[in-house]
Amino acid sequence: FRSHEFLIRKKRYANPDILEEQFDEDKCEDSTRTLMSEVLPATNRKLTFQYEYDFGDCWRHEIVFEGRRPIDPKMKYPTCVDGACACPPEDCGGPLGYLDLLDEYNEGAADPDGMDLDGLGEHFDPLAFSPPAATKAMQKRTRRTT
Repeated sequence: FRSHEFLIRKKRYANPDILEEQFDEDKCEDSTRTLMSEVLPATNRKLTFQYEYDFGDCWRHEIVFEGRRPIDPKMKYPTCVDGACACPPEDCGGPLGYLDLLDEYNEGAADPDGMDLDGLGEHFDPLAFSPPAATKAMQKRTRRTT
C-alpha cells in the first residue's frame, strides 16, 4: 500500500499503519475505519475534495462528488461509471516525470535516459480508459480486503 490521504471538509483521512509516526490522531481520521457514505453528502449536493497518493511522487487529485445514484439491487458494487485516461505507471517520478515519460513515449524513444519504456506495454495508450476494467479492478480489490 502506498501513502495516501484524503482531505474532505478540512479533515484529513489516512491509514495509520502506512503513515505510522506521521499519523496524528488529533489531526487525522483513520481512513480504514471510515466509510465514504459517512463523509459524502446524503443528498445530491456536489462536494469537491482532495486525494493525495504516494507522498514521494505527490500525485494530487481533485475529486468531485456529483451525487448518489439510486441503488440497483441487480448491480454489483463498487462500479465505475466514467473516467478518462490510463493510469500512470508506478514510480514514474510523479506528474512531471509522467509528462517526461509521455513526451519520450510519443517521440518513440526506445530507452531514454535509461528509463524502461517496455514497462508501459506494447499497446500502451495514455488516453485509454475502460470503466468495465476499472470496475473489475475495484471489485477485485474490495473482495481481497473485506
